[in-house]
Order: sequence, then C-alpha cells, then structure tokens
Amino acid sequence: MSCLRFLPLVLFPILFTAGCGKSMPTRYYALQSEALSVSCTDLPKTTLRVAGVGVPSYLSRDALVERKPGEANLTIDSLTLWAEPLDDGIRRIFVNGLTAPLLEEGLTVLPMASEDRGVYTLVLDILTLDGVRGGEASLSLSWRLLENASTRILDSGLYSARASVPGEDKKYLVERWGDLLRGAREAIQKKICEKIGRRR
Repeated sequence: MSCLRFLPLVLFPILFTAGCGKSMPTRYYALQSEALSVSCTDLPKTTLRVAGVGVPSYLSRDALVERKPGEANLTIDSLTLWAEPLDDGIRRIFVNGLTAPLLEEGLTVLPMASEDRGVYTLVLDILTLDGVRGGEASLSLSWRLLENASTRILDSGLYSARASVPGEDKKYLVERWGDLLRGAREAIQKKICEKIGRRR
C-alpha cells in the first residue's frame, strides 16, 4: 500500500519530460510552376490536353524520395512531404508553361480539370526523378504526342538531363527537379510547334 503512494511521484518526472519534448515539424514541398497570365477572349478551337502523368511506383508516395542517380538505395523521410501528388505537380508545370507559347501557335492547352479529350494529347511518363541534397539531380522521361481522332502518334521521344544541387536543404533539390522538368517542357514544346503549330 505504501508503494502506491509513491507511484505518482515516480511517474510525474517521466510524464513532465514527455510533455515538454518537441517533435520535428512536417515540411511540405511543391514543384514551382509559372502563374498563368494569359488573357484571351477567343481561344483557338484546336486543343491540346496534357494527360495524367505516369510516375514510377517508388515515387508515387506522399514523402520525398532521395536517390543518387544510378544507385538502388532510397532515402524516404516521412517528415518531408509533397504538398500535392507528384504527378499533379508535374502536370501543372507542363499545363501552365505551355499555355501562353502554344496559344501563339494557334493551340489551346486545356486546363487540368477539363474533361474534354482535346484534338491532341500529350502523354508523359516519368522514368526517373532522382537526386540527393548537395549532390546531383536527374530526370528522364518519355513523351508522345497523339492525334485523338485517329489515335495516331505524331511524335515521340525521350528526354534526360542532370543538374547539380547547390545546398543541403531539400528545397534546393525540389528547385532543381523543377528546373529539369521545365527544361523538358521547353524541349517538347519545340517539337509540338514543329508538328502542329499554326494548324487550324
């Protein structure tokens, strides 16, 4: 019975210490895409849809994945998360970035929420999106430009690029991934313009 009287005194320091401990905050990251600044009252009727982006299973998760290009080992930190699904972030970079330049070529890029199939479809599949803080980031993807009426492939290709990551903070890694994706978008944009630009 006397032992029970001392039990609260023993537990109090343990509970007090546990209550004062601070946990690491969860950090959220998003790929940066251009803000749309296009104003047009009469959009071209020739439309392009950017399809949902294919992403490998190892990247299809909430947490950021670090991996040295060409290596098998993955580092997954449950406290650093994507603010939106990775495939949506990649698709947004392409939709927002292609809208203004393709409008000048007589093409309307459909918004992500549109259910319209479009006259043409751009299909993107991420093959790798690797990188480590303070090291190197890499991207490889395949793409296809389809004519929806005939399901004919008008053009296709592979794109790959690497860039150094300047700092140890994960924001620098996310920024480099964004840079690599924008580089891929610009290369694919040129191909789209060559194939279907200025068509009505």
